Amino acid sequence: MLREFFDNALRDLFAFRGGKSKRNGQVELRDKWNDNPHAFARDSDHFYKNEVGDSYLYDLAHWHASKTLYPWGQLVHGFARGRVWDFGGGIGTYTLFCAKKDTVEVVYYDDINPENQEFAQWRFKKHGVLDKVKFGTPRKKVDTIIALDVVEHLTDPAKQLILFNMLTDQGASMVVNATTHTSGGQHPMHIMDETGARKWWDEVKKTWESVHSGSPSAWRKK
Repeated sequence: MLREFFDNALRDLFAFRGGKSKRNGQVELRDKWNDNPHAFARDSDHFYKNEVGDSYLYDLAHWHASKTLYPWGQLVHGFARGRVWDFGGGIGTYTLFCAKKDTVEVVYYDDINPENQEFAQWRFKKHGVLDKVKFGTPRKKVDTIIALDVVEHLTDPAKQLILFNMLTDQGASMVVNATTHTSGGQHPMHIMDETGARKWWDEVKKTWESVHSGSPSAWRKK
């Protein structure tokens, strides 16, 4: 089931758009960011809401269909339970297979890009999980947080961690990564440097304990 949703990401996009495209979303995103990198770094939310357009659809669909994320999906699937918050949900792949789990009550798909939201909703309806998905930041506490390939894009990741802590109780799970690489400048949107990453993980460790090391890693609320 996990591989199905990753493998189908690109086919879903072509069906959604009504035709195939060879667009390189990663290059489009790089070039858009480099138009005004200092301003976007000061307010990355503005970039993802108003500047990227549909470039992320092609970037993420190609990445998900590349088969490299199977281990990430297996880790998420192993920890997802109860009320799940897919923060920075992108094109909705993690939300899809979490919503298929009997042990998952509801998934909060949370992404600020309008094009991502539209495509993800189309995928949820197509794959029959729309009734188990809510859109936006949860207002009630959750049992599982998914935050993959998103922390390094945030202008203020510490502020987001405060919200993660507010919306979870002891025993909750979190699957997260925070990368510092830019792949030789191909991913300038990764604005978290090594110092920022160390501060992030130091703060995480104050309220969460590691239950699976690596990248991504899994944590349990103390």
